[in-house]
Amino acid sequence: MTQAEQIAYVNSLRTNFPGIYDYYIERYKPTWNHNQMASHYRGTIADILQEFDDFAKPRQVYEDLSWVGLRILEDGVTSIAWDSLTQSEKDNVLSNFNTYFFNGTSNCN
Repeated sequence: MTQAEQIAYVNSLRTNFPGIYDYYIERYKPTWNHNQMASHYRGTIADILQEFDDFAKPRQVYEDLSWVGLRILEDGVTSIAWDSLTQSEKDNVLSNFNTYFFNGTSNCN
């Protein structure tokens, strides 16, 4: 792509994918993509986890596990979405990490 085509492509994101455009242009940091995923795609990640696990646990467990990889970014910096949670919400997520992610079953199908 030429430079003009690249600029036109990024500008097209403004109307087609406003979340991506906002994080890429307005909130750009080296970790923009993980901040954007933490803000917009945790529900989708939770859906996938829940389906993969045959809906064996309460929905909140999958919502909390969707934070894996999106909570702490590069150099220990936390994501914008994580920082906007209450301390109680953070504590619940971390509790589910300990229960299901770090200490969960090691049986894998």
